[in-house]
Amino acid sequence: MSFHKVYGLMSDQHNHRWSAFSTVNSEGVNSRLAGIVIEMGRCCDETQKAGSRTVIMTGDLFHTRGIVEPDVFNPVRAFFEKKIAEGFKFIVIPGNHDLQSAESKELHSAVAMLNGLDGFTAYHDTHVDYANGFVFVPWHKTAAEYKAAIQEVQESLIKGGYLPMQFDLFCHIGIDGTLNGMTSHDVSAEWAASLGFARFFSGHYHNHKNFGRGVYSVGALTHQTWGDVGTKAGFVVVD
Repeated sequence: MSFHKVYGLMSDQHNHRWSAFSTVNSEGVNSRLAGIVIEMGRCCDETQKAGSRTVIMTGDLFHTRGIVEPDVFNPVRAFFEKKIAEGFKFIVIPGNHDLQSAESKELHSAVAMLNGLDGFTAYHDTHVDYANGFVFVPWHKTAAEYKAAIQEVQESLIKGGYLPMQFDLFCHIGIDGTLNGMTSHDVSAEWAASLGFARFFSGHYHNHKNFGRGVYSVGALTHQTWGDVGTKAGFVVVD
C-alpha cells in the first residue's frame, strides 16, 4: 500500500449568491461567489506546487439546502471542469448544507450533481480508499449517529487486519472547542484522537484549529458571515 499521498484539503466553501457586500462582476457572477471560486483555485495551485493534483473537500460545497441556483452551480461546475482538464482529481463528502434531507442520500445531494465529471467523486456512504489510506464518512444528522459511524469503520479496519494509523479520516462533524461559545455535543478532540487515525480532519465549524495528536478542524475556506469574524479561514496542503 501507498499511504498518505500529498493532497489539498478544504471545507465549507458555501458557494452561494451572497448579498451583503457583493456586486456582480463583468461576467455576471456574484462577486463574493467569484472570490470563493478563486480561493478554490488557489488551493489547487498550492497543491500542485507541493507535487499533487488530488484535492479533498470535507463538506458544505454549497450553501442553501435543497436549492442551488444556476448562477451559482454553473460557475462552480466550470471551475471543476477546468481543473479536471488540467489533471486534478476531487474527492468530496457532503455536509449538511449540501443536502435537501437530513441524511446523506445521493438523491437529495447537491454535490451529486457533479458526479458525472470524470475527475469528481462524491461519497454519500462511508468509503475506505485502501490504496491511498483515506477514510471518508459523510454527514449524519446527529452527533451520536456520526460518532457511531466513525467508530464502526475504525473497528472494521482493525478486524480486517489494518491499523487506523495507516489512514487519514475525513468527516463533517463539529469538534467541541473549535469555536468559542458553542454548546458541547460530546465530540471531543480527545475522543477523535483515541480512535488512532493518522490524522482526523473534520469540516462543519468555520475555524481552523490544530488540537494536537493528529486532530484538526479544517475550517471554512473564506469568511462568510459575521459569525466568522476572528476565525482562521483558508485551505490546507497535507504532506
